[in-house]
Amino acid sequence: MAVDSFSASVRRFSPRLLLSELLLKQWFEPVVPFTVMIGLWAYFALTIPDYASVQNSVSLLRLFAEFGFVALAMGFCLVTGGIDLSVGAIFALCNFAALYFLLVREWPVGLAIPATLLVGALLGSINGFLIGFLKTRPFLTTLVTLIILRASVNLLNTSYAQVFATNSVESDAWDFVGGGSVLGIPVNAATLFVVLLICHIFLSRSRYGWHLTAIGASRKAARHAGIRVRLMLFMTYVLSGTLCAASGIFYAARQASTDSTTGVGWEFQALTAVVLGGVSLAGGKGTVWRAMIGALIIFLLINGLVRMGIPGYVTSAVTGMILLAAVGIDVKWSKNRGKAIQKIYVNPAFVPLASAPAVQPGAASPYAQNDRLIKAQAIGVDQVEGPEDVILDRQGRLYGSTRDGNVIRFSGPNFETREVFAHIGAGRSACSSIATRT
Repeated sequence: MAVDSFSASVRRFSPRLLLSELLLKQWFEPVVPFTVMIGLWAYFALTIPDYASVQNSVSLLRLFAEFGFVALAMGFCLVTGGIDLSVGAIFALCNFAALYFLLVREWPVGLAIPATLLVGALLGSINGFLIGFLKTRPFLTTLVTLIILRASVNLLNTSYAQVFATNSVESDAWDFVGGGSVLGIPVNAATLFVVLLICHIFLSRSRYGWHLTAIGASRKAARHAGIRVRLMLFMTYVLSGTLCAASGIFYAARQASTDSTTGVGWEFQALTAVVLGGVSLAGGKGTVWRAMIGALIIFLLINGLVRMGIPGYVTSAVTGMILLAAVGIDVKWSKNRGKAIQKIYVNPAFVPLASAPAVQPGAASPYAQNDRLIKAQAIGVDQVEGPEDVILDRQGRLYGSTRDGNVIRFSGPNFETREVFAHIGAGRSACSSIATRT
């Protein structure tokens, strides 16, 4: 009995139906990038010596945390339907600002860190004011601020490079920010994890997070629903600048230097990461964890290729191809997701049927062939057009009506004699007419 039940369940199992059901689940979407991340780490662990060691993992976490903050900033902007191409430049300028406050102004660490965060928020507010209140295009706006801020960083680095190189900070708190650990986890990575938890609750469990997602899905509908779209967009870019400032602080504490290449290309790496993780370019879709999964993929890929001795231009080309593929998949999948799921979902199912009834002549079945009329005598073949009613009288004569309103009578031996018995007219009952006349 159990074997029959198991075999029946196996017959009813459909891989296509299972796949369509999984594609309908929201939690299934990050499975593919998460699998890619695990596979990438496993590949480098097998090909690079000591890559999977605890010491190397801690080092990777310390290096990743700063890029994670920048990717998170980009993710928030994409959720609202915008983009921030200036995240790398804001990161570099905040890195400079932290060193400037500490080495030139000689401010204490407790004052330099909030001041640097304020600088990042102010830089983000410029983008937020232009995009939120003046309704400029996010791509062009942040591209212009990227150019201006990058030029400013290069100019400031030229002026203060010698000062930064000859001075240092004597502070245990600053050293802890740059190289300390919390329960064996680098302090920057631990801070990133705490920020991720807070941002996750904000984006998925708070009213303001729902407003951001609604704005990304449709600004017009969000405005009609009473959401303060301009203010929310403004605050999003302020948040983006603040996250980049946090990244710059940890980078300044760890490296204690700045140059013209700091943060160059991070905006495109962050964009590639969040799109690869599943944050939609069209807006209205994405989580902080998806952004981090994509950021880990890009970070592991770049770090692994560099440690394998791959030239930098090859790494940049690979990143560009990944971005191109991720954008194409995102656009196509967003437009055709419903159609694809419907095509997969419609799947022939196994339906058990009863055994077919017997149809042989003489079988005890209502579907058995009836051969009792095989030897019956044909009467009036090709002599009557469309016979309807048939009646036999007491003298053995056969009457049949036709559709043109005639009653034909067959008589004689073998009913060979044919004659028009009556003309009753179309539409009347032939049988009643025959009975009346006879």
